[in-house]
Amino acid sequence: MEISPYKLTLLLVYSFLFGVSAGVFNDINKLLRVLFGARYERSTRKTLAPQKSRVGRCAYATLIFFQDILLFLYMGVGVVVLNYYLNYGIFRGYTVFGLLLGFLLYYLTLGRAVIYLGQTAILFLRGVMLKALFILLTPLLKIAEGILWVFKKLCEKITHPIAKRRALRYNKVKKRELISLARVGFSPESALGEGET
Repeated sequence: MEISPYKLTLLLVYSFLFGVSAGVFNDINKLLRVLFGARYERSTRKTLAPQKSRVGRCAYATLIFFQDILLFLYMGVGVVVLNYYLNYGIFRGYTVFGLLLGFLLYYLTLGRAVIYLGQTAILFLRGVMLKALFILLTPLLKIAEGILWVFKKLCEKITHPIAKRRALRYNKVKKRELISLARVGFSPESALGEGET
């Protein structure tokens, strides 16, 4: 069975476009990492992972691991489907070449711009949302402080008389003890207590 050169060229073009879509998928994964706190530097191609606890770094590494697995599954399934529909299931090696070429071309050109613009937009939106949250929560915090102040004053009004009564009761008991000691014959040894000398 012969396959027309048109279909083979179409297979190469589609594999190239699928490689570009895999680059977009990779950028979406990277932007999800930015949401979790990762930063991509402009000058170097280094990723700054979020500075968190050991558990946070482990969760971040697990996220990267599963995102990479999903990316390679996406690319692998795409190559199989392209070869199945456009080439009657016969595998052509240049479909992998076209996919990798499209991915790398997107990654080295538009991918960098998308990451930096996306990272800037996410950080800007995060800052705006934090500022809005601060503006919205400031009155609520002031109200909470007022409620806590009123609650503290109420507690003082309730506990102060109780403490005063306890002190009066304690003083009455000690006064009775001192009067009984004075009747018996008060001495410094007896004032210290009965077991102490």
